[in-house]
Amino acid sequence: MSILGNAIRASRQARGMTQAELGERFGISKAAVAMWESGKNIPDQRKMAELTRVLDLDPAVAIGLHEEEPLPPANVREAPGVPRPPARQEMPKDVPVLGTVSGGDASNPADFELNGQIVDYVRRPPRLIGRTDVFAAYVQGNSVSPWREPGQLIYLEGARPPKAMDYVLVELKPHNGDDVRPALVKRLLAVTPTRVRLRQYTPAKDFEVDRRRILRIFRVLDWDELMGV
Repeated sequence: MSILGNAIRASRQARGMTQAELGERFGISKAAVAMWESGKNIPDQRKMAELTRVLDLDPAVAIGLHEEEPLPPANVREAPGVPRPPARQEMPKDVPVLGTVSGGDASNPADFELNGQIVDYVRRPPRLIGRTDVFAAYVQGNSVSPWREPGQLIYLEGARPPKAMDYVLVELKPHNGDDVRPALVKRLLAVTPTRVRLRQYTPAKDFEVDRRRILRIFRVLDWDELMGV
């Protein structure tokens, strides 16, 4: 079974959906969903974009699908004119991953801390070609689970300001002269002249952060923005 197949099956089961129910959502048969989950076939770009929304799939999983792309069954043909998703090896590996360390305590709660170092480089999806305002980070903590789990990769942009209901990384100002900056990965609810209102899922709560404490807010990019569907 492929990485994508495992992800689809696990997310579907976590939501109590049958293969038939998922297939009905996409106008395809139960057998077609079973082929996705077994790795014998892969969704096209449009279905993949919808899958990430319906099942909250990690876009980074989808981006890495095609390094060893399975051959479609003999009786399955791609629709003419449908663009093929780029293979993983066709994507340059030049998006910097910023290093994170565990962070947060009773006086300074945070999901993790950015240490200012580049610890790796990951693939650059098609829509990010030529952009210098993007980077990636690995989620720590489960405050936005099941949208993202600990250890999953997120891509972030700095050029476009986030809007209400976007997922964001809020970088807080360092404290006590430290080099590391506390960081929060949350859903943005609202921005006022003095406060930023955020939402997390585990444990579920909405809360506010004083804007004077915030250094920058980065917007998390989703699948369709990364792949250009």
